[in-house]
Amino acid sequence: PYGNPGDSAIGYAESLNSIVKRVKEINRAIDKGHEIASHATGHWSGGIFWTVADWIKELNTFDDIFFNFEKNNPQIDFSEKLKINKDHIRGFRAPELSINDNMYLALSESGYYYDSSGISYDNDEWPTIDTRGIWHIPISSVYFKGMNRSIIAVDYSIWVNQTGGINVLVKDTSEWNEKMKDIADGYFNHFLINYYSNKAPMVIDNHFSQWNDGLYWEAMKEFARKVCDLPNVRCSTFSDLVKYMETP
Repeated sequence: PYGNPGDSAIGYAESLNSIVKRVKEINRAIDKGHEIASHATGHWSGGIFWTVADWIKELNTFDDIFFNFEKNNPQIDFSEKLKINKDHIRGFRAPELSINDNMYLALSESGYYYDSSGISYDNDEWPTIDTRGIWHIPISSVYFKGMNRSIIAVDYSIWVNQTGGINVLVKDTSEWNEKMKDIADGYFNHFLINYYSNKAPMVIDNHFSQWNDGLYWEAMKEFARKVCDLPNVRCSTFSDLVKYMETP
């Protein structure tokens, strides 16, 4: 809201044709039962001083860019239309997890149902609902033995803590394997504590980036395989959690 038109804190796609591919990938995710939520538009830290009006402007800009992709790009021949509409976007996560009370007022006024910008420092923390009707689904904090500390379950944060945010690890080397196992084991142990207590959901915030030669992406997949191999565990999507919360 306070930048120049078109400003972005994280840059842009490399080509216009990538928009066509992104529409197809979003539809593939939807077909597999995943839920699409909002992460705002320019990836700015709005929690510092944004007003309710600022947040609403950012949310509306997301809708305009996301749902008017054909209108905004008349020079592109799109082979697919999005399989969702504005009413399907009910969740939000603030860029850089930068929040303030105005954000939650804006989410409520804009028809959002849940937010996943908070951080859980307890293993057994279940989502809570506030007085505005917004569910708060916090990101988990996970203990990693190799780093001897708990870190928010965001691959970027783990990357910064593990190697200073520098890509120095190479896949399939002994160090890469050791550190990948540490992340996967940390996730799995956290899950087991929750599973054998009050079964609170575990939320991991992963990007689609290949930091440290894909270490955090591979750790996430290894964790998922281990969980899905457990007896009596039904692997589900984030939308299943939202459906659960809607059940009286």
